[in-house]
Amino acid sequence: MTGDNPPKSGPQPHPVPSSILEAFDFSSDEIHDWEIDFIREAAKTGKLRVAPHALTQALKRNIKLADVHNTVLTGSPASKDKPFNLEARKPGINFEDRSSTGAPIRVKVSFSGGYLVVTVHEL
Repeated sequence: MTGDNPPKSGPQPHPVPSSILEAFDFSSDEIHDWEIDFIREAAKTGKLRVAPHALTQALKRNIKLADVHNTVLTGSPASKDKPFNLEARKPGINFEDRSSTGAPIRVKVSFSGGYLVVTVHEL
């Protein structure tokens, strides 16, 4: 025995992301718990930004910013868009929920220098 500490068993903490490739696992379509945990932590701590396009789309559709925020915090992670997808969608995770008026909405969270809501729309 050399006195080295054995590796810890079980899941290891994922480092706080500093790039889109650290923020999401684009090797599969699966949405991982750690991806959601980091996004929701950013929302809880005021580090989730809203892009001008997303703000404009929310306002056009009478979707409140509180609804956008709540959809990220408590909505269902519905799908993941990978980079270079055929639909030319921004990469990230789509969350779905209902707005305060009952309308079904989708909020896309991507990463650019931090977590960023890139689009908002009704379903």
